[in-house]
Amino acid sequence: MRDILKISPQQRGILKPQFSELSVNNSSILKYPNGKKFAVCLVHDVDVIYPSLSDIFYSSFRYMKKGSINDGFKMFFSRFSKKLNPFFNFEKVIELERKYGATSGFYFTVLNKGEKGYNYNISDLACELKNIRENGWEIGFLGSQNPLCDLKDIVSRKMKLEDVLRDKVVGYGSPYYYFSTPETWKLLDLAGFEYAIAFVDPGSHLGGSRCSPFRAHDIEKKEIYIIVLPLNILDCNIPGSFTNANSSDIDIENSWAYIKQLIDQMSECSGVLTLHFSSIVMMGEGLEFYERILSYCSKKNSWMTSGKEVMEWWVSFHT
Repeated sequence: MRDILKISPQQRGILKPQFSELSVNNSSILKYPNGKKFAVCLVHDVDVIYPSLSDIFYSSFRYMKKGSINDGFKMFFSRFSKKLNPFFNFEKVIELERKYGATSGFYFTVLNKGEKGYNYNISDLACELKNIRENGWEIGFLGSQNPLCDLKDIVSRKMKLEDVLRDKVVGYGSPYYYFSTPETWKLLDLAGFEYAIAFVDPGSHLGGSRCSPFRAHDIEKKEIYIIVLPLNILDCNIPGSFTNANSSDIDIENSWAYIKQLIDQMSECSGVLTLHFSSIVMMGEGLEFYERILSYCSKKNSWMTSGKEVMEWWVSFHT
């Protein structure tokens, strides 16, 4: 299963009854919108929109080898047309989630040409951001691979994203979802973010739960105003993505069995499951796998929504 999905190292024991500060016996304490039993926070990083030439040639070859000639030609010309580029799949993802009564958040990078990880200019995506937001889906800020230490810099980039979006941005995500705590929380708080998504160690001085949002803490200042949404599942090598096309059916079913257990456990304790699927895996078999998760969560009466919605619900519930 770990060949398909990356589970937070701190989540390895999450299926044990003591994994949360919320016990199964007290699961009725949390009240979700519309009588839902538990919540699933859906997160999509958008750090790559234009595939590299090596990715294009590799994927085109794979498609043609499998007999998908049309898909092979589309991939080959993907850098020259948004319609042919499978990474411009925002509308497809939105329609799929809408089918199951879900919404989600798309997190975009704000980098300058020449910087590590640069793949696109956020100003060129104004139409895409507008369409996502007008549909009712969230736009968030995706941090870079560089260490987060310059408040002025992150504020400037956040403002640029907000200028393109013409709306406020409240959510922060990191490419690897690891932070230097509590320093990172302080910076994000000062920069105007209202929540962040991260792997969480429940044994750290920050406290918190692996299945419920919490307000960040540190030693000097007992409470920071930013809300932390613990990340439970991070996609890694979903079949159909550029990173790995050789995963077997057994790998896929093992991954599904683990995720199903995790969903069931979250349902029992009325927790919040944060699920990360990058936009680059939302195609082919990867998209089918994602739909399988949405379908099961829908049948389990879950509230599938964005980080912003979860954060606002948590704040209203705790005030």
